[in-house]
Amino acid sequence: MLIIHKRKQVRLGGLTIPLSSSIALLLARIVDTVNIVGVIGTVSISGIISTIGVISIGVASILCVNPNHPTSNRAYAEERENSEDYNAHINRASSGFNPTIAMSIAGDLSQTTNSNYDQTNYRTHNVKITGQDIASYSLYISSTSTTQSNLVHDTENNFVIKPANGETGENLANNTWGYAMSNLNEDIRSVSYHGLPSYSSPTTLLSDSTTEANIDITKQLTFAVRFSNDAPSGHYRTNVLLSLASEPKSVTGFANILAMQDMTADVCKSVAIGTTGELYDTRDKEIYSVRKHEDGNCWMTSNLRLNAKGLIANAHSTTLTASDTDIAGGSYVLPDSDINGFDTSDYYVSQMYYAGNPINGAYYSWTAATAGSGDANLTKGDAPSSICPKGWKLPPVGGLGSYSNLTTIIGASNSEAGSKLIRSQPYDFVLAGTVYNKSLNYLGIDGRYWTRTAYSAANACYLYIITPSVNPTNVNNRGAGFTIRCVTTTPEEHMYQISYKLKNGYMLNGTHPIMPEDQTVTTADTSYTFNVGGVDTTIVSGGPINGQCNIKNWLGSDGNIYAPGSTITLNLSMPAITLTTNETKNCKPGAA
Repeated sequence: MLIIHKRKQVRLGGLTIPLSSSIALLLARIVDTVNIVGVIGTVSISGIISTIGVISIGVASILCVNPNHPTSNRAYAEERENSEDYNAHINRASSGFNPTIAMSIAGDLSQTTNSNYDQTNYRTHNVKITGQDIASYSLYISSTSTTQSNLVHDTENNFVIKPANGETGENLANNTWGYAMSNLNEDIRSVSYHGLPSYSSPTTLLSDSTTEANIDITKQLTFAVRFSNDAPSGHYRTNVLLSLASEPKSVTGFANILAMQDMTADVCKSVAIGTTGELYDTRDKEIYSVRKHEDGNCWMTSNLRLNAKGLIANAHSTTLTASDTDIAGGSYVLPDSDINGFDTSDYYVSQMYYAGNPINGAYYSWTAATAGSGDANLTKGDAPSSICPKGWKLPPVGGLGSYSNLTTIIGASNSEAGSKLIRSQPYDFVLAGTVYNKSLNYLGIDGRYWTRTAYSAANACYLYIITPSVNPTNVNNRGAGFTIRCVTTTPEEHMYQISYKLKNGYMLNGTHPIMPEDQTVTTADTSYTFNVGGVDTTIVSGGPINGQCNIKNWLGSDGNIYAPGSTITLNLSMPAITLTTNETKNCKPGAA
């Protein structure tokens, strides 16, 4: 409750309201110390707030000249009773995240402030919001009443102090009052003051979506009042309610995993093309959307934003290793964000820049994108490492998991239609521009995405997107800052087959087959070696073939002779071979 006494005082006390209790029962409960625990629950306030984690503080005081209220009483925000939706959300949030949110009002809540007439009187408190693993938050202010938000005299109910309407403190009219939220140390005389809204229509003081690991925000909340000389003396009261609502970070998962680092080729292989989801990077808790594209591989559908500040905020070293990063060996130290650090005259500069835009992501020089492996020693071919999460890689310029294959398969041709396709859902390649010459250039005009392939000592290959065209094999200076998408490839499977038959055309398979049998192998390898079957004498009885068949050697469909026990290597150009026995002596074939 906010109590104002003409020429006497303005006093504010702190009150926490348990989420599972009614407000009406707690308005008279006064506390000196505001102590709020982190709350993860679901609360709806008059249909206005329906999010995860709501904490309310009533700014209140009911005693005026000589305070006489408890000095050790504390109220705590309480967790809302479980519900099916609540449990489902918490299960998602608790995997890899520890969401907390807290709000406090600083200062001596029991001090007295005198209010003089014909001048504006102020009372300011710092409001602090802290938290971690929070996706978004909103701070609201309102009256605790659905009908009354004016300052009302204790006994003369017909005399009210009316709400301000955007006037500055210096220009506040007589017998008006209001509140203002401003930055720390901002001149409270020059900020605009507004009347307190009703409980059913709270006003948003702060609201933000964030990808930061931690929240630590402090603002100043000021109440201003101006009395005329003819205003009745006494106490003027109203109730002020601050409510903080937050949404914890959570991921939907993908193929029964939640972390980027849990992705493998087998995981990707297990889901159908078109499967989408969200995964978080264990290094900095950033969340990325992913999809299994039509090329059969799993791609990030949002840009990487790994940066030193995010790593440190998540208690992760800026030194990246193979434990959670696509590093073939050794380690790599991610540099600090610096838009001035890119230098196209230095092909091997290790630099990155993140402007805080989660859609555009961060910008990396090619050496930084390849975790230092794209140095002066690599002038051609693929870099062995990258700053992608473990289990993910930068795409190559061609072949499996490349932009070339992806654009071809989805039909994103080098045309305006192709550009529109790859920039649209579900691919969502954004025109994030590039960093060089100490500035961000071509934002909204082009998109440039590094591959892991070096073109020369000075250049590397990248995907280039502009409105009228798409080029998945473009080249540019390694020292420029481009964005990154990572991919997990599902190896192509190849089938190799070796078949045996008698010289007269009968196959060696039936109810009573003559060994060896046909063999078929499916593998991701580009070649496979078989052992040629057969023995000098095979005895068969009781079937359509009766007696013995001496198999000395086989004639291959490739024209070569193969002895039993020798080897045949099949590959992509010759994935199958048929072996026919050259010996028919004593073989008595029947119906196969």
